[in-house]
Amino acid sequence: MEVSYPELLQSQLGNLMKTESAPDVIFLLGKNKVVRRGHSTILKVRSGFFASALRTNCWKETAHDYKFVKENIEPSTFDILLEYMYTGKIIISMENLSSVVNAAAELQLAEFFPACETYACKELGSKSVFDMITLAYLHRLDTLWLTAMEYFDAHAESLLKEEGLLSLSEDLVLEVLSRDCVNVGELDIWRAVVRYVYHKCGLDYHECPLLKIPSWPGRLWVEIIKDQQTGHDRPTGGDMEKEEAKEDFVRQRDDKSQDLVVAIPQSTLQSLRGTILPLLPAVRFSGIRINDFGRLIQGTRLLPHDLCIQVYEYHALAPMISASKDDAVRYGHSQILAARSSYFDRALQPSWREASDGVFRKPNIEPRVFDLLLDYIYTDNIAVSMDIVSQLTDAAVELGLEDLVEGCVEYACNHFNDESVCEMIALSYRHRLERLWILCTEYFDTCGYAILKGDSFLQFDEDLFSIILSREIYSDELTIWGAVVRYSCHKVGLDLKDYPLLTYPKWPGRLLVNTTKTVKQEMFSPDNDDVGASSDEDSEIDPVETKSSDIVVTVPRDHFQLLRAAIKTFLPVIRLTNVPIKDFVRCIEGTGFVSSTFCLGLYRYYALPEKYSSDYAFAPPRAVFSSFLPSEQWRALWSWVLQAMGRPPSSG
Repeated sequence: MEVSYPELLQSQLGNLMKTESAPDVIFLLGKNKVVRRGHSTILKVRSGFFASALRTNCWKETAHDYKFVKENIEPSTFDILLEYMYTGKIIISMENLSSVVNAAAELQLAEFFPACETYACKELGSKSVFDMITLAYLHRLDTLWLTAMEYFDAHAESLLKEEGLLSLSEDLVLEVLSRDCVNVGELDIWRAVVRYVYHKCGLDYHECPLLKIPSWPGRLWVEIIKDQQTGHDRPTGGDMEKEEAKEDFVRQRDDKSQDLVVAIPQSTLQSLRGTILPLLPAVRFSGIRINDFGRLIQGTRLLPHDLCIQVYEYHALAPMISASKDDAVRYGHSQILAARSSYFDRALQPSWREASDGVFRKPNIEPRVFDLLLDYIYTDNIAVSMDIVSQLTDAAVELGLEDLVEGCVEYACNHFNDESVCEMIALSYRHRLERLWILCTEYFDTCGYAILKGDSFLQFDEDLFSIILSREIYSDELTIWGAVVRYSCHKVGLDLKDYPLLTYPKWPGRLLVNTTKTVKQEMFSPDNDDVGASSDEDSEIDPVETKSSDIVVTVPRDHFQLLRAAIKTFLPVIRLTNVPIKDFVRCIEGTGFVSSTFCLGLYRYYALPEKYSSDYAFAPPRAVFSSFLPSEQWRALWSWVLQAMGRPPSSG
């Protein structure tokens, strides 16, 4: 059985520390050399410093006693450490933590640090954060360092104005302020550095004239006065009417009444410049607006001339030319454009400036679109509407503004309708915007009957239109045929007002197309049954006989050939087997746009569908089309569904 009495042991060792029973080590502490005593046996076990020192005779004062002089350790601090070495107890506060940890480091009390670090992280506040930063930096207390940095970053705006910053070393100021995560503007960091430099030079940092802000558009300007002309070594921040040769002053310059002029002795300015030079890397001047740099920083004369030139070069204006008849010019800052756009980040290289004279030419981007893009790049805000979202997305993709593309897609997904769905389909097809594509194509499938009656689909290119027509569109096939004819006329450049190819007669009348030259009828050939094949373009037979109920449209032969070739592209995706036989004869066959071979195969399919369905490559019937529910009723039902979803009903 193991018996343990740690409290008893701690109490007895504490009593031993308080008594003078056989102590053999003497300590002289502080400037007054206050005496404290200890036992070498315990000290050697608890402290790495004493374990090494008490093995030699260099610290022996007498034959039996050791003597240590520690003027840098105060008696109150040593008492805390001595009690820790004897009993393991730590009695500390945020007020004495720094001195205790520094002394513990000197005495090599390695086990002392974790408890102090935990306590410091828990009690960290605005009054102690700079002391803890110094402590963590000196003794490599990683946990305390990270905690203090997080606290500083979160409260940087107020902490930069605290006097605690002035207690840090130059290396530590540079380390703290040059980090990426400091949550404050670069102009505030500059002002903090100037205050710190004033303090290091022994000047009055409370009334630092170099931190005064002149009225717009005035500038802060330093005038150098010779040292022998003034009895002062420190600049003052007050407005004075004394002459410039007698003392430092802040005054309003006569020729530019809004400028703020600060007179500083030459030796003082040299001291300020020498002190601030190592700290300049902490300020990222590229993050300060060029107007603020010119008004508040350049005129202080604290920066080297070469650095000022670099800042102005970095802020150089690059003109951006967007498309318009008069080449409208827009301007932007290269560093902002490079930071916000992957396109400009790659493009804004020295080789580009030499090759293009610093000008981007964007004839494909309208000025109003580019204005919106600049507004987004500079402010992260943008006003989007459906009439411009397509152009805006195209430009955003080109300029590498991924976040803006996502925002435009989100807006388009929530606001498209019958009038804009085709434009959104074309947009999603161009840039492979999957979510927008799925939503818009499903909407088109459902509302295709109404959309194909309009003109918005005419903007599709041939490949996209073929893809759309191959989908399960809820529409009768005669409407789809009419859309193909309208699309082909649009691409060829024919006006349906001149050629009424969609004006259908009543049964038994037929729509017939004649060309200015005789159009020959293709002979039916049992050996040529390929769907879509056409070999009748150059044959000649007698014209088709017409009846009074027929409608005959005359089309110039060259136009007819172009139109027939355009329609032929879409025949594989038109489900002509869905067209009733009377409607096919009445509206389609007589136009000549479908080859007689195709017509023969279709007639055979109408007569015996079970026998000929596998012999001809007809597109299958549309799965969603139902003759049971008329399109008008379907549109009404779909409007109810949209209202239930909280969206406005479609206009078709």
